[in-house]
Amino acid sequence: MSDSMPCSMYDFLPQYYPIADKIRVLNHFLNDRDLEELDLGDLAGAATLAKELDAQMRALSEMLAHAGAQPREAEHVAQ
Repeated sequence: MSDSMPCSMYDFLPQYYPIADKIRVLNHFLNDRDLEELDLGDLAGAATLAKELDAQMRALSEMLAHAGAQPREAEHVAQ
């Protein structure tokens, strides 16, 4: 990402599209499968992914706040 500020808060969001893909993967493991099908490897992977997503979402929220987005806007974009 360049050092210049984006014209709109949506200008830099394409960088965060991979977050949506990771959320879909996490959703699949935790919601679309029977809990009996999950093994420790699945759960460990989901936990690692959740930690990574948390860090990325915090970074996105900070970026939006720095760009002047209101907290409600940042929450909506993060979802």
